[in-house]
Amino acid sequence: MGYSKENTIVMWIDDKHLSIMTIKIAKELKLNVLEAEVESDLYGYPYFFAIIDSRKLDNSILENLAEIYSSENPKRFGILLTSECDFKIPSTIKNLFVKPPNKITSEWLRTTIINRQHFISRHRDN
Repeated sequence: MGYSKENTIVMWIDDKHLSIMTIKIAKELKLNVLEAEVESDLYGYPYFFAIIDSRKLDNSILENLAEIYSSENPKRFGILLTSECDFKIPSTIKNLFVKPPNKITSEWLRTTIINRQHFISRHRDN
């Protein structure tokens, strides 16, 4: 199974616990996980959900994300930042960002991923 907008989660994080949790959930849901190594991995692969360590962000990355993903439907595509971002998120993509709870639990993450997957499959079948 290759990477696609229907079945891929990209992670650009250093949090080992969150990484293991995401991989476990993805495996249960039969999804692919791409562990991004560099910024360009955020742009070079298709995915429906991204988990990004906000300490890795800067204004240019946010501008690039805005340029590429501003037309995405926020129910079909989401970006989860692992903590508050020090940069202003462009208004064109602000609605794509998923606000995490104070502590990201496996149940919360699974529900968030499933909700986006459900929306994708429902609209693909129509």
